[in-house]
Amino acid sequence: MGLNKKKPVFPDEMSALVSLFVTNRDFYTSTEFKEATLRTEFLNPLLETLGWDVGNRKAQSPLEREVKEELSMKVDGVSRAPDYGFLIGAQRKWFLEAKKPNVKLESGSSAADAAFQLKRYSWSAGLSLGVLTNFHEFSIYDTRQMPEKDQSASVGRIAYFKVDELANHWEFLWGLASREAVANGSIEEYARDSSKAKGTRSVDSEFLSEIKAWRLELAKDIAKENLFLDAQQLSLAVQRLIDRLVFLRFAEARGLEHEGTKFAVKWRLGPCLRSSSAL
Repeated sequence: MGLNKKKPVFPDEMSALVSLFVTNRDFYTSTEFKEATLRTEFLNPLLETLGWDVGNRKAQSPLEREVKEELSMKVDGVSRAPDYGFLIGAQRKWFLEAKKPNVKLESGSSAADAAFQLKRYSWSAGLSLGVLTNFHEFSIYDTRQMPEKDQSASVGRIAYFKVDELANHWEFLWGLASREAVANGSIEEYARDSSKAKGTRSVDSEFLSEIKAWRLELAKDIAKENLFLDAQQLSLAVQRLIDRLVFLRFAEARGLEHEGTKFAVKWRLGPCLRSSSAL
């Protein structure tokens, strides 16, 4: 993939951290161990080893900080906060969502819910990648596809490994998500090189198929009520309606419009749109 030519050695401090977690795995994966402690004892050191200034040791202003915890943003019109946001030159590059180690991230409902949360944050912000981790497990996602609530945790996932395997995946993680790599364009290079990344499910073909169905049904309904329209006028009216519906969906997803606007429109326009999963 050519993300970064550097081949970093797995740092001793990370080796010690992994050993600590594995040795005390039963405690760390119990309900006693809290997310706040996980961040302090494991995730912050991991991110700092990747070169990110988590503690703002450079004393940068709030606008210039490269790591922002609980970064507030609009998702579906509501203020929400990814656990970590990583920025270069005040531009958001990727998010990390943290969970307690007793939350399973590989499969099942808890994993699906956590993955959806991360993907919704990232997709709404227009980001290509996101990381979901509890330090016990790591899931890296391509977040360019519109997320769906009932998706399996495997949808969009380009890498999954456990803490025991961190050393084996260090080169990949460094080459993609370290500060040095991100500043050198690793995420943009990934997006260019991965027209369809492993594990993603494109909605393009399904979406185009549904649009064809909408076009036919809308044309029938509009023609029935507007006999004076010629073929060109009818086609233009249908296309305008579809364009506006798609625009509304994107506006809702990015918090620019209240959630539910598109559904009100769909109910007015008829069953061909009410049955749509894409909108």
